Amino acid sequence: MTRQDYANRDGIDKRIAQVHEDLRDGTLQPLRKAVEYVDAHFDQTLTLEMLAGKAKLSVSRLAHLFKEHTKTTLIEYLTWVRIRHAQRLLAETDLSCLKIAEEVGYNNQSYFSRAFKRVAKTSPRHFRNHGKVGKVGGKHK
Repeated sequence: MTRQDYANRDGIDKRIAQVHEDLRDGTLQPLRKAVEYVDAHFDQTLTLEMLAGKAKLSVSRLAHLFKEHTKTTLIEYLTWVRIRHAQRLLAETDLSCLKIAEEVGYNNQSYFSRAFKRVAKTSPRHFRNHGKVGKVGGKHK
């Protein structure tokens, strides 16, 4: 991996870790439930309505509290988690970009590529070509 690829991956990891840190307060248990659900089910179709149900909050209350305590949105957090997993699959497997998009919860490869580039500051193809450290085939989850 190039230095820039590591920096971008580390940046995503730091952002995800910061959200977990921001939600350590015991009074934020409903928000932690939503984050834990995202962490475990990022590869599925997730909606704010579904996450609000898991947190036992209204959609607007969940969105407001999450933004207030983490300075980001829950959907952006979901994107970070998905892209972090996509980076691992790109670096470690020969799976196609389409298959990786599906594995991390995207139904549309074009949307996945745009999200990846926005978050990782490079395309999935460039990340794979310049960031591979040892690939293995097959399905990963």
